Amino acid sequence: MDQKPHSFSAIVTIAILGVLTVVAWLYKIGKNQEAQVLKNEVTATVPFESTAPATPRDRQFVPAAREEIKNPNYEVLLGCELVESRANDGNTFRVRHRDNEYVFRLYFVDAPETTNSSPDRIRSQTKYFNYITEQQLLETGIEAREFALKILRTRPFTVFTQWDKLLQSHRFYGMIQVTTNEGERRFLSELLSNRGYAAIETVGRKLPNGVEENVYRTHLRGLEGVAQKARVGAWRDLHQ
Repeated sequence: MDQKPHSFSAIVTIAILGVLTVVAWLYKIGKNQEAQVLKNEVTATVPFESTAPATPRDRQFVPAAREEIKNPNYEVLLGCELVESRANDGNTFRVRHRDNEYVFRLYFVDAPETTNSSPDRIRSQTKYFNYITEQQLLETGIEAREFALKILRTRPFTVFTQWDKLLQSHRFYGMIQVTTNEGERRFLSELLSNRGYAAIETVGRKLPNGVEENVYRTHLRGLEGVAQKARVGAWRDLHQ
């Protein structure tokens, strides 16, 4: 007779432990799902790293063909190829189009420096990225360069340019459009911003398909916000 209370107590204890185990398991699943959602949020607009299709909201920014060019100031250079050059970095590229070569600097975005040869620019960029260290900035600059060059080395791309010169140099500003693995067209400036590989603070222009400069800049800010939230690229070392 004395054993029944003890047996009942043991059953209750086992039941409580079972419930706690299930709760802990569900919590772990929830955290994993939360992390996956955040990961998907970042990669959804970077189709080179994901099979997720681009969202309709993004498609408005990139013209798909010549007939969609509503800004007559642009010249469209189809089927461009990357030329290996010391000039290439995360936002500047030597490009071959037919029998000519040009150096294009992206509108809108400024990738982190890859060397410490420009102290003023480094100070400005480390400030932009919430005062990361110079070493962190340079490492991110190298990552950004390799990210962009890998894309441009492996597929033809289109350059849209108004032949705006960068100061008095031989470089021209331009928009570079690439086709993703899913067949979606994207500007390289979008991919860099979404990866945390660019500061959005350089010269911009109305897009070839007529989207206003401030609208596209706001779009890039949104992609940058995703990178900040996910702590990727230059934003991964944000101060707590």
